Amino acid sequence: MVVIRGLIVAAVSVAVSAPIGSDQELRNALVAARDAVIEMAVQDHDWNGAISLKVRELVDLLFVVDDRSSIAYLQRHLPQTYADGIRHVLEAASTPADFAARIAALDSSTELHDRDQALELIARQQSERSLLGDALTTAMRIAQPEQRFYALQKIAVDCYRQNRNVEAERATSAIIDLALEPRTVPDYRLLSMAQVLGGFASSLRQAGKVDAARNVLAQMRFFVLSSDTPRLADLEAFGHVALEFGELEMVTDVLQRSPDGALNSLQEAFDVKRAELADADNGRRLAMSIADARERSRALAGIARRQLADGDPNGAAETYQLARDAASQSTEYAAAYMLDIAVAQIDADDRDGARLTLEQAFATHEKPSCCGDQERDWSYFASVFASLGDFDRAREVAARIGADQHHARQHAFRGIAYHETEAGNGMRVMSWARGLKDPDERSSAFLGLAHAIVDQHKK
Repeated sequence: MVVIRGLIVAAVSVAVSAPIGSDQELRNALVAARDAVIEMAVQDHDWNGAISLKVRELVDLLFVVDDRSSIAYLQRHLPQTYADGIRHVLEAASTPADFAARIAALDSSTELHDRDQALELIARQQSERSLLGDALTTAMRIAQPEQRFYALQKIAVDCYRQNRNVEAERATSAIIDLALEPRTVPDYRLLSMAQVLGGFASSLRQAGKVDAARNVLAQMRFFVLSSDTPRLADLEAFGHVALEFGELEMVTDVLQRSPDGALNSLQEAFDVKRAELADADNGRRLAMSIADARERSRALAGIARRQLADGDPNGAAETYQLARDAASQSTEYAAAYMLDIAVAQIDADDRDGARLTLEQAFATHEKPSCCGDQERDWSYFASVFASLGDFDRAREVAARIGADQHHARQHAFRGIAYHETEAGNGMRVMSWARGLKDPDERSSAFLGLAHAIVDQHKK
């Protein structure tokens, strides 16, 4: 499966069972990324948090090759704003005594945010070393609810993956307790109860722990639907998670509990899922009744994917054409919607069909009347071309993105570097990446290269 979506969003965390010690290409890429990130941080343009994300991502990758000297180099050469975020990462982290000493050093005089950051790091390192009970205890010390939730969620998934049932139950109980904590002060930054549980259920499902995920879904159903006055945010969060599990009856209950029109996005997602789950003929009929062009194209693409899986390539080709036709009816995002279809086809290993869709999307995007955010779409095009092995064309497309569009350009270069390295052209990627003048783009390309190498080691 392609990793386009993972490459078009922010930094990806790294986890491998043991450090990679012998891959010089990976080490060289990370040193180059290190220098580019420092240059980016020193310039300190308005990067909207991208520097902190890249620093964290880079440190995780440097641990993969056990390059502690480069981490120390980052600590010395990054501006303090960014160095502070990694100042604890090289501290002793092997035995329970190491962690106990670090926690004891975080006395009450430590600023709350710094203390929580340090505790989150300790909990993460304890979990990575299978000290899961200790990791849970540490995570429970985190004061800020959001940060505590994300720490607990990662630990809980690790517990389930390792079949550590006692710790898994403790972690699940802690997350449920956190979800039910009263929100004394309204704060848009705080997740609602169902959003907390929904994120946990989705994480468990993605980790392959479907039974555990369904147990959390059942808890969500009780907490949300047993209330006489459920919050709209909780209804919506529960409904979307239930759709992930194909639980249409649960979603119907949610829609019936909400005011008319209050959950339009959930209703649209329900209509798409209902079409996808029906047999092909009924599914296409239901899909064609969906008014929104994007949702109609999504439903049809989902049906086509199932037809492919069921051994009906001709039927799938017809349905994909219907999906492309639906996407083309959007006045503003036609090309982007077609790209979504191409990605779905690549994921389903229908690469010839994806090329057809991609070329139609490209032709649509070239029309004067198209499209909404062209810079973002060129970035998306570049990554999809790269995932299909057309690297020269991917670079040509990326070159169309304006020099001031840092976000779009760096994601395009990350995607190209990842897929071309994956194809065995790491040295070419290294040479190309070194020639990129912008440190954001250069660091992104080197990080894409590094992730491709790490992922190859995981296989």
